Amino acid sequence: MDLLSDLIDNAEKTHSSLGKRPAPSKPQPQGDDLFQALAHALSALHQRLCHESAEVRSSLEIEVRVGLISQHDRLERATPGIPGSGAVQMDSDMMRQRGLRFVSGVSAPAFDAVKEEVGRRYGVAERASKEVVYVYDSGQMRDQRVVADGVNPLRCERKEARQQVNFQLAAAQYDLRVQASLEQPVPPEAVPGLQPGSSEPPQGWSGRRTKRRFSFKSDANTPEDERWIWRADLTLVEEVSNGPQRGGGVRVVREVELELLPAARDRWLSLSQPQEVIAMTSHVATHLVHLLESINPLEPLSAIANPVPEQDDGIRKAVAAACAQLKRPTGKGSSFPGAQPVNMCKRNVPDVQRGSYLVAEKTDGVRYLMMAVGTERGATCVLVDRSMNVFRVTGGGFLAGIVGVGTILDGELVHNRTMKKAIFVAFDILRNRERNLVPCGFLDRLSVLQKEIIPAYVDRVREGGAEAAPDGHLMLVPKRFFPRQKIMDLFRQVLVEGQHRIFRDEERSLHHKTDGIIFQPDAPYKVGTDTALLKWKWVDLASVDLRVYPATAAVGGGGGVRLCSEAGNHGEEVDLSRTVNLSEHDQARLVADMQGSRSVIAEVALDPGSGLWVYMGLRPDKDRPNFITTVISTMVEVAEGLSEEELKYRMLAESPASDDWARQEMTMRKRAVQWQYKRKSTPPQQLQQPPPPPPR
Repeated sequence: MDLLSDLIDNAEKTHSSLGKRPAPSKPQPQGDDLFQALAHALSALHQRLCHESAEVRSSLEIEVRVGLISQHDRLERATPGIPGSGAVQMDSDMMRQRGLRFVSGVSAPAFDAVKEEVGRRYGVAERASKEVVYVYDSGQMRDQRVVADGVNPLRCERKEARQQVNFQLAAAQYDLRVQASLEQPVPPEAVPGLQPGSSEPPQGWSGRRTKRRFSFKSDANTPEDERWIWRADLTLVEEVSNGPQRGGGVRVVREVELELLPAARDRWLSLSQPQEVIAMTSHVATHLVHLLESINPLEPLSAIANPVPEQDDGIRKAVAAACAQLKRPTGKGSSFPGAQPVNMCKRNVPDVQRGSYLVAEKTDGVRYLMMAVGTERGATCVLVDRSMNVFRVTGGGFLAGIVGVGTILDGELVHNRTMKKAIFVAFDILRNRERNLVPCGFLDRLSVLQKEIIPAYVDRVREGGAEAAPDGHLMLVPKRFFPRQKIMDLFRQVLVEGQHRIFRDEERSLHHKTDGIIFQPDAPYKVGTDTALLKWKWVDLASVDLRVYPATAAVGGGGGVRLCSEAGNHGEEVDLSRTVNLSEHDQARLVADMQGSRSVIAEVALDPGSGLWVYMGLRPDKDRPNFITTVISTMVEVAEGLSEEELKYRMLAESPASDDWARQEMTMRKRAVQWQYKRKSTPPQQLQQPPPPPPR
């Protein structure tokens, strides 16, 4: 027992010291507007290349590569993520001086996401191709490569970078390289060891790259003014090194490139009149930026990321007392009093079908309680996060005058993509001035929010004044709820913008990221974990919050990170590093975001397609990782795979008795197998269309 007590005591001391260590600092946004930066770089490129001969210009490749600007000696991103940042241009000399390198490629989950988004953008199926490239780094073949495409004879070519510039994009997941390369064929007779008609490359190759490329470009039937002038190439590369000192084995790289189409390149580089060059360069840059916005979007700066801490001790004490009163009538207890939903699994579906539930989109923001408190200097509203940190609110006095001292709203601070600012989306109310609403059913609480709080707010804003202006206070917007069987109306307001799912309700000025659905029971408010309050997420967004430590030589083998969940009441933790596998790219971004901290809380989500976990970002609003049971519940949620289609179908059922999803799914599976069999065994001209969807 003494040993166990010592271990627990040690864990408590370690946990306590980590909790007191300062969190990573918040760097300020940096860099230029992305369009301006790219237009400037392309202009310089044009100035250098336009004087080349027509023959040379026709062999040039103008391309943009997606990757990471990393430390030279290890794959660690050179900058932490900084929302609101633009593009920082770095030429080769600057990269060399700072000990940096550009590493082309993205993670497997990012590659799949980009492929799907590019398909949506171009609206056509990809064209697939395969080739094997042998590279040489010594002898007479140095800097040459031999290419086999499986159809034509082996060819030899030399690729030379003519111009190269890198862009550090701290607000995006990846950085960029813009380059112009000259690709010229080498005559077979000038290639030592290459036999005419041979399928074997000359000996001495240092590396072999097997490329499977998916290319996307606008269809020829697309109106000319709607065609993209950049082609998107997504290439799966298997690299093998040759020689005893080269390590052996296969390394897989997933490359994402955009290449300016030959017709656009030739037209652009042939221009000489300044105004024509400016117009065409702007056109080229505009197309490029629009594509990058969808495959490597910049995260905008929002007040969500930088709330101002409240320094007034009186206000903080009043907040603590109010939260303790909600937590326990005795006034004891200091944890966050907000209701916490649990993951929705298939076993919960019948309960929802039988019960009285409303549905709403799950806002992808930061959870806060908004509290109106009274002080010696007057009333004000503040925000309280899950770590019980207290933050100031713009126009706090203005809002407190509307909602009244004692009022507590539950909601999320979210970045509104139309207004380009943070707003507070209120989805519940715990107190209305002196009236405690916790014992009331949700419909009663929602009625108070919709018929008393929001109308009073709207009327006061209409009266005008400096604080009533949109920039004079934190805007208050109610969340919209739907009856459970109206779930299709909710999903109709969920759109895809770039790689994000977006909820848009123009009537309520809502336009923000969403990551799932909340199933709200008509029941009293439950402080803490509420097993009847359910959250459903798209499988690729089902995430957990884990504590992250830098791996050391003694623990974790050195290099990389360790990821842990909580497993006890005394700070004990479970190391999940062998289960939660991040790609090297996501790990490089996470380590950069840690900025040398001994520990942080990070959100990670499992990508079912690759089996890798995706780093979603740090959670500065949390000081504790998810409990191990929450992690297990999330894994069950992912394993079950409650899809959007199944969720819609089953929520439309009146009761469990009328829910025939399992039967319909089995019927459709059998029909799909039969159709596939017939497709393989029937001449193409006799094929029928795939089976229709199941009846509603």
